[in-house]
Amino acid sequence: MTNIGVYLKDDYFATDNLMLSGALRYDYFYSKIGKRRASDERPETSKVLDNASSKTQNILTRSISTVYFLNENFSLAANISHNFKAAKPSQMMQATPAGTGDNPTIPNIDLSNKTSQTYELGLRYSNANSFVGLTGFYTK
Repeated sequence: MTNIGVYLKDDYFATDNLMLSGALRYDYFYSKIGKRRASDERPETSKVLDNASSKTQNILTRSISTVYFLNENFSLAANISHNFKAAKPSQMMQATPAGTGDNPTIPNIDLSNKTSQTYELGLRYSNANSFVGLTGFYTK
């Protein structure tokens, strides 16, 4: 599996106490698919794998966040992000005789990325020697 990614991020101080951040990331995945036929391979599995030679996936993720500095030690933070997890070749290519004879598990080369949205709120404390943060988040 080959992955090429481009990441852009910018921080902007709207005021002395308010920082806004935005980020974009584009990822391109390329997986080359090859195999040797197993002696006990089912015909359904052979057909799917014989028709697959490569798989490409791409996705754009993003986030926007803000930090409000209450004073020199305390700040409030908020973030909204769109996340993903690429399907690995091992997940797409799994084939087992699991289940009953009528319901085998066959490869799924069309398995796509998994995406999510995350919302975060946090309170942070920092000084010259330490940093402590308390963050709550919800991921959908």
